[in-house]
Amino acid sequence: MADFVYCTMAVLWSTLLFAYLDYSNYRQYRKCINDFLFLLMNTVVGVLFSASYIASSLSVSLLSIVRFVILSLPLKANTILRKSSLVFIIILIWFLSIALAVCKNIPLQSISRKNINLVDVFFTFIVPLLTIIIFHGMKIFTLKQSEYRKTEVKKMERLVVAIILLFFVCNLPWQVLRLLAQYKVFVPGYLLQTTMGYLLQFNNCVNPVFYAFLSPRIRHSICILFCRFRANQ
Repeated sequence: MADFVYCTMAVLWSTLLFAYLDYSNYRQYRKCINDFLFLLMNTVVGVLFSASYIASSLSVSLLSIVRFVILSLPLKANTILRKSSLVFIIILIWFLSIALAVCKNIPLQSISRKNINLVDVFFTFIVPLLTIIIFHGMKIFTLKQSEYRKTEVKKMERLVVAIILLFFVCNLPWQVLRLLAQYKVFVPGYLLQTTMGYLLQFNNCVNPVFYAFLSPRIRHSICILFCRFRANQ
């Protein structure tokens, strides 16, 4: 859901904002539209864009923990991963994401912009990266200790490495540019910042592939769903 909202907001952001960019100073927008639409673009769309990105990163962390619990503690998984608990955690993730997004996009005198950006980097890059490495690594170690087939473990290892590398490669350039620009060490040009932005968005576009469609159970469920749909037709 978070990735879907993020990609939708990215399309709206590109459609509504990029048309009014001043490319000689790409951080400024030409106010060629009415006040309501201009305010909508700079607040609502911006907040949803940021909130969905933060929620997506934290959801990746949650998914890594859930999969580790299912594999490592299969008998206790239903007790630990109760539906009510997961729903509460997801709501908490979205609440935190929206709160951070509001602080990022709506200027508040009581909150420093630099502090908000550092908190954002912590929740959108450092926490997900460490969670993916730790819990996926523990999952592979658990599988190796069990009587799981070696060929399946090797496939799982390759998938885990691909997930970690993709997240690292797609997110690191953008986070580095943000911090360099924030402390005025290096101010990236329009082309560089746009390229790193698209790379960041690419990670959210392929997340469903890695976390859903590469799962045999989900592929099987999708096949059953479409087979039933064709049968009904």
